[in-house]
Amino acid sequence: MSQDGGTGRRRRAARRTLRWHLAVLALLVVVGGARGLYWVAVSNLWQTDEGQHYGYVRSLARGDGIPVIQEDRVPAEVLALTKLDPVGGTASRDVSASPLDNRWGAAREQYEGGQGPPYYALLAPAFRLAVDLGPLERLYVLRALTMALTLATVPLTYLLARALLPARDAVWPLAPAVVVTWQAFNASGATVNNDALVLPLATATLLGVARALRHGPGPLRGLLTGLAAGAAVVTKASAVVIAGPALLLALAAVVRHRRRPGAVAVWALLGAAGAAAPVLPWLHWQREVYGSPGGAVERFNEVLSATLGRPRPFTAATVRDHWDFAAAGLFGQEFLGPVGYHTLVLGLVAGAGAVGVVAALARRRRRDALVLVLLAAALPLAFATMVAVVHLALGGVGSVAGRYLHAVLPLLAVLVAGSAVTALGRRGGTVAVAVLAAVTLQAEVALADRYVEGLYQRGLPVPGAAPAVAQEQADRYGPLPPVVVDPPCPATLVGLAFPEEPPRALALAAGEQPARPAARVAEEDLGGLTWGYYDTGGLAETFTVTAAGAPYASVSDADREPSLALDGEQGDPVARVYCAVADADDVRFAQLFVQHPPLSHDVVTGWPRGWSTASWLVAALTAAVAMAAAVLGASPPPARSGVTAGRPERAAARGAGAPARPARPGRRASAATAVSSVAAGRPRRTGPQARPGADDRQR
Repeated sequence: MSQDGGTGRRRRAARRTLRWHLAVLALLVVVGGARGLYWVAVSNLWQTDEGQHYGYVRSLARGDGIPVIQEDRVPAEVLALTKLDPVGGTASRDVSASPLDNRWGAAREQYEGGQGPPYYALLAPAFRLAVDLGPLERLYVLRALTMALTLATVPLTYLLARALLPARDAVWPLAPAVVVTWQAFNASGATVNNDALVLPLATATLLGVARALRHGPGPLRGLLTGLAAGAAVVTKASAVVIAGPALLLALAAVVRHRRRPGAVAVWALLGAAGAAAPVLPWLHWQREVYGSPGGAVERFNEVLSATLGRPRPFTAATVRDHWDFAAAGLFGQEFLGPVGYHTLVLGLVAGAGAVGVVAALARRRRRDALVLVLLAAALPLAFATMVAVVHLALGGVGSVAGRYLHAVLPLLAVLVAGSAVTALGRRGGTVAVAVLAAVTLQAEVALADRYVEGLYQRGLPVPGAAPAVAQEQADRYGPLPPVVVDPPCPATLVGLAFPEEPPRALALAAGEQPARPAARVAEEDLGGLTWGYYDTGGLAETFTVTAAGAPYASVSDADREPSLALDGEQGDPVARVYCAVADADDVRFAQLFVQHPPLSHDVVTGWPRGWSTASWLVAALTAAVAMAAAVLGASPPPARSGVTAGRPERAAARGAGAPARPARPGRRASAATAVSSVAAGRPRRTGPQARPGADDRQR
C-alpha cells in the first residue's frame, strides 16, 4: 500500500470519527439544555444571592455602572417579588417593598458589587431588550441565558479530554457526557449567578495548559491561556481554585519540554501578561472606589458579618467542617440534599480514578497513568486552595462552598471517562460510563424529589409542616433572651439559628401552664449557622421559648416580624415557626409554582424519573451495541489481497514473482493518533520518512 493511500484512508477515517463526535456533542448540548431548563423552571426565587446578581445586571443595563457595596441597594422590584414569594417566608413580613426599609437588613444590600463585571456585561444587552417584560419574566430570560453560558463547557470539555489523552479518542465524547449527567452542571447555571461563566472560562484555562503539555509551549497559546485565567478570576475570585491543577499541569509541561527553555520562558511570561491584562484594571477600579484592592472584600464581610459567622482558627476540625460543607454542594447545589447523592458520585469518581491509574500502570501506559494521577489531584488541590483563601485572605471568616469547586468538574469528568476506557477498553469503557451515568441519574431522582416536594420546608426533614413565619436576615450574634411566639396557627415546630450546635431541648411556657421541654427533632448546617428545629406539641396560643445552655443566637437589630418579639430587648432572633397542613405535598407545590401556571405537578415530578429511565435504556442499548461489535470483531479479518485493496497492478507484479514489500516498523498508526494528527492539520509521518522527534511533538 502506498503511503499516500494510507494517509488518505486515515484522513477519511478521522473525518468520519470527527463527524460522529460532533453529532454526540450536539446531542449532549440538547440534553444539557433540557435538563438545565428544568432547573430554571423549578428553582425558587433568589437562590444563592440571585437578587443581588439580578440587580447588578440591571445596573449595567441602565447605565448606572458597577454597584458599590454599602452605597447601592437592590432594586425595589427584587424586594417586591420577594414579598410575593410564599416559599421564602417573606410574604407575612411587615416590611415595605423598598430598599430604604432597613428592616430588610442585608437582603437589601448590593453586596455583590465586589464581583467583576464580565458575566453581568454579557447579560446586560438581553436585559435591555427585555425592558418591556415584567421583572419575573426578565428573571427567567436571564436564567435561560445563564444556562446557555454553562453549555459552552460541553465542547470545551471535549477539547480538554482530547488534549490530555490524545491516544484515547473514545474518551473525548465520553467526558462531556459525564459532565452533563451531574446535577451541579445543570442546576448551577439555572439561576442568575456568575459561577456559570467561571465554569467555561476555567475549562478554557485548563485546556490551554493541557495543550501546552501536549504540543509544547507557544507564545499565542500562553497569551490566550493567561487571558482566560484572568477573566475567570475577575468574573469571580473563587476561580482561583483552578490555580493548583493548572500549575501542576504547567509543571508537567515544563518538565516535558525542558529542552526548550527559551520557549518555556516566553510562554510563561506571556501567560502572566495575559492574566494581568484583565486583573490589573479591575484591581485599579477597586482601589479608586474602595481605597484599596481588598476594600470590596472588607465591605462584603461587614455587610454579611452575621451570616458569615465569626472567624475560626485553622485546625483539623475546621478543615473537616469546610470539607463537609463543600462536599454537600460539589456535585449538586447546596442544601438540596440528600447528602447520599454527593457521597455516591464522589465515590464513583474516586473509585474510577483509582482503577484507571492501576490499570494504566499494569498495562505500562505510563503517560496515561501520569495524566490520570494529575487529574485525581485536581479536587484536593482546588479544595486546599480555597481553604487557604478563607484562612489567609479572609482571616478565617466564611466557609468553602461546593459551588466554588465546580471549576474542576470537567477535570473530574475526564478522569472518570479516561479511567473507564483505560481499564476496560473502548467498548467496555463506553458501557461503563453509560452505566455510571444511569446510576447517577437514578440517584438524582431523590435529589429532585427532595427539592421540588420539600422546598417549602427549606429542606427540613419533617413531613406535614409548612412555615407560617420565617425571618432569615441577621445582623449579629447576641444573647438569646426568652422568645415570645404568637403564631397564626397551631405551631408544630419552631426553629432558631445558632452559631454553634443548637441545644438539645428548649423550654416552652404557654399561659399559666408550667414550662415543658421541646426536643430538637432536626437541624440544618448552613456553614456558620445551624438551624435547630423543636417540636412544640401543636401549641395553639402564645408561648415563650427559652434556650437554656445556648447564650448566643443569630439576632437582628430591627423588629421585622410582628409575630415574633423579645422580652425586654429590641430585635428578634432569626427564627421560623411551622404549622401543620392537611396535605403538605399539595400546599408545597401550590406555593412553589404559584408563578408557573403552565406547569403541572405530573410534569415537574415526572421529569427526573424520565431521566433515570432513559439513562438505563441508553446504558442497555450501549451495552448491546458494544457486545455486538465485540462479537462481530472476534473472528480474524479475511486476508487482504492487492485486488481487494484496489491495486491490481501490485497483485499482478507479485503474481509474476516480484518480491513482497516488507512492512516497515511504525507503519500502522493508531486511529486515535490519526484523528489527532489530521485534526491538527499535520499528517502523521511514519517509518524511515519520519523526522526525529516528530512523533514526540504529535503526542
